[in-house]
Amino acid sequence: MTRKLRKIVEEMFSMPEEELAKKLPSLVSELKGHVKELIENVPDLVPRMVKRLEEIDSKRFMSEAPEVAKDFTSLVWEGVSVVVERSPELKSDLEKLGSVAMNFKATDSPLEVHVKISDGKISGGVGLAENADLTFSGTTENIIKLMTGSIDPVSGFMSGKYKMDGNLAVGMKLAPVMTKLTKAVRG
Repeated sequence: MTRKLRKIVEEMFSMPEEELAKKLPSLVSELKGHVKELIENVPDLVPRMVKRLEEIDSKRFMSEAPEVAKDFTSLVWEGVSVVVERSPELKSDLEKLGSVAMNFKATDSPLEVHVKISDGKISGGVGLAENADLTFSGTTENIIKLMTGSIDPVSGFMSGKYKMDGNLAVGMKLAPVMTKLTKAVRG
């Protein structure tokens, strides 16, 4: 089974964007629920998924293939939760934050993602969380960069690359943890 899953992952990373958009739904359905196993056998899986997310035209991908983008986003968040689970330092940092719900919303595409932190765990997915503590909004490119660590949370906010609505104090507490998290996810 692991060899088959590894083959699927390698195919996914080597496909041109158009082919990926067509084949991703079936690939994701085969990988779903196996991310933990995959990370054990392909340790750079999550960093490679993040890199792939940064390489594609996310705005076009989100606009032209929203269901496929949702599937890929779910797969990425499954991987992120495994990365956190394996890092005692990140788990501790998340525990100190308590419970935080965040929304990330693009202003130029259908991208809407929520992230929840609770009990030292992180989860995320497509769609907006009700009663989010913080909402980040900006272009698809900048929201993706914020979530993947290509934009520093504080300097990105200060330079207007994205807007943040909600409790600024929570945002300031969250920024260093987001920076650590994105470094761990990037590998």
